Amino acid sequence: MECQCCGFDTDCIEGLCEPCNDFNHIFQKQIDEARRKLVAIKDQRDELLKACKAQHEAIDRLFALLISHDSGFFPSKSGQPWQAILQGNAAIAEAEKQA
Repeated sequence: MECQCCGFDTDCIEGLCEPCNDFNHIFQKQIDEARRKLVAIKDQRDELLKACKAQHEAIDRLFALLISHDSGFFPSKSGQPWQAILQGNAAIAEAEKQA
């Protein structure tokens, strides 16, 4: 029988000679490990996105409190805090597109 991988005539196991079968087994283990790592990265990304959304909501509430205590306060005129909100919105939107 001819090996489906290397083409040599040998005693094949499920269409593969022993060296090709061993190589494919090792390669499959590497693929499985890479998949596990990708799943872990996705889980971490999901947790980070969840935390970013929670922080964003907290900042929105703090802005609302400031507005209720100071009618002259405008979040969009607060400088760095407002820029952080805009950057956070953009990052959250991008992460959600990629999810």
